[in-house]
Amino acid sequence: CSIGIAFGGEPGIDSLEKLMLLADRRLYAAKQTGRNRVIDADPPPPESRA
Repeated sequence: CSIGIAFGGEPGIDSLEKLMLLADRRLYAAKQTGRNRVIDADPPPPESRA
């Protein structure tokens, strides 16, 4: 079971729709890292190459 968690007080979250989209994005991030994961923060952006 993988879980994505979003909190209503996070910057930029001003509607239920945005809250659900953020939780959904984190759920898929958890699924990409393997089974039985919980993500409660956005993964860091990929490093850019100079």
